[in-house]
Amino acid sequence: MDWLENIWSAALAQSWIEWIALISSVIYVILAAKENVWCWPFGIVGVIASLYLFVQGKLFLDAGLQIYYLFMSFYGWWSWGKTMKVTKLEISTRKPLWHLSVICLGFAAAYPLGLLSQYFGGALPFIDALTTTFALIATYMVAKKILENWLYWIIIDIVCIWVYWQKDFQLLSVLYLVFAIVAIFGWLEWKKKSPIKL
Repeated sequence: MDWLENIWSAALAQSWIEWIALISSVIYVILAAKENVWCWPFGIVGVIASLYLFVQGKLFLDAGLQIYYLFMSFYGWWSWGKTMKVTKLEISTRKPLWHLSVICLGFAAAYPLGLLSQYFGGALPFIDALTTTFALIATYMVAKKILENWLYWIIIDIVCIWVYWQKDFQLLSVLYLVFAIVAIFGWLEWKKKSPIKL
């Protein structure tokens, strides 16, 4: 039961800004799964809190990813909100060839990012590069309401659970387990609402 004690200790050691980042991020994912436009303001709060933490910790690649998330959160809020005034942005799907292209692009983009991370002494540089690259892609897909984004997030979250557990970040591992479960829920919810039945 040492792992439970580690998780509890990590939870107690969190600063208020870490709790804001964590709670806002969880609310964002839950609301996104419910296709609720208010997911985006919570996403923005979580991203700003995370950006602050990563800059303080000098994790500049992670901070850069948060800046991308911030822009995509504003874009997603605008995109989802804009269509509510005229016609609701519909959940859409993409053909397998589109996903194959995106996956190839993701792997191609991850390689130089992994080399860069390796050069600066990053831990698990190529796995980190893959999760980062595909998180960029999946975030764009959420903003465009592409159904399959949830499948990308499930895989990303499962890999992150393993990565953070390897690095002794048990609380982050639990958080990504929650994200993976919500992503499964998101997939099922969006699939029911999708005009194209898979």
